[in-house]
Amino acid sequence: AVTHSFKEMMFPLFLLALAVTAVSCLNVTFDNRAFLLDGERTLFIGGSIHYPRAHSAEWPQIISQAKASGLNLIETYVFWDIHEPEEGKFYFPSDGSSDDIVAFINECHA
Repeated sequence: AVTHSFKEMMFPLFLLALAVTAVSCLNVTFDNRAFLLDGERTLFIGGSIHYPRAHSAEWPQIISQAKASGLNLIETYVFWDIHEPEEGKFYFPSDGSSDDIVAFINECHA
């Protein structure tokens, strides 16, 4: 069985969150009581979309439906069986395929 330390697993997610924050130009903070989005308390209503379970051409419609349903936050699971098919060998395609997590995040941002 392949085991990873918490730090090893969280570092890529931290980088991903940092990239999303940099792209979105939003300032997300916490005041010990609530999240603040650009200085205003915000209630995040989120839902999960598993990006590889839908064709990338379907993402805009799925995201629009989520937004129309009242969501203002999209959560996703990073499919490590896709992105690390062998221990230590990482695969992050940038071809717009349904496995392209960066394209999915950019679509969410758009």
